[in-house]
Amino acid sequence: MNNHEKVRHWEETEGVEILKSIGVKEGTSVIDFGCGFGHYSFSAAQAVGSKGKVYAVDIDKRILKFVQDGISDRGISNIDTVHSKERNTLDFQSNEIDCILLYDILHGENINRLKFLTEVHRVLREDGILSILPFHLSNFRDVNGNKKKYSIKRLVQEICDLGFKLSGKIEDRGVHFEKYHSPHYIKKGGVDFEDLERGTIVNFVKI
Repeated sequence: MNNHEKVRHWEETEGVEILKSIGVKEGTSVIDFGCGFGHYSFSAAQAVGSKGKVYAVDIDKRILKFVQDGISDRGISNIDTVHSKERNTLDFQSNEIDCILLYDILHGENINRLKFLTEVHRVLREDGILSILPFHLSNFRDVNGNKKKYSIKRLVQEICDLGFKLSGKIEDRGVHFEKYHSPHYIKKGGVDFEDLERGTIVNFVKI
């Protein structure tokens, strides 16, 4: 298989398996916030089945067009793309969603992490699942907006202080797709799928 086929295979196999293992079930609703090119959204669509719904949310309309093309190409009917006008709010009703994925999204200066996680808590149903995949821990910022290197332990405590309970971790199975789409690496011939960075997925339930 070439790299593109390997990614597609991952979306249809391991990606689905991972999401099911964190508690995504048939008929549930999932927000993939900061969905990027939609790899986890495509996996979630299979995990929730025809009676479920996936909301692929991103601030970048160009990326959402890529996701929409992928939806058409795959014949998927249970993903809605949602354009987010800013990074710190969710345009959903309170207690509406079963699971929210925050994969490679909590770092950087464009997101007020504490404000946004409070929004996540509002939107999730009771016992709803928050699943995070944190990369770029050296780019995280503290409550004053200053760059400060975080640890998984510190991030877990921060999230638990906002009304969540740690439910488990999946070590080294979350895929960081950034280099797969990077023009810099594509110019050099691309990065083999097997060489993409892996990270620990950390899961919580709303309390």
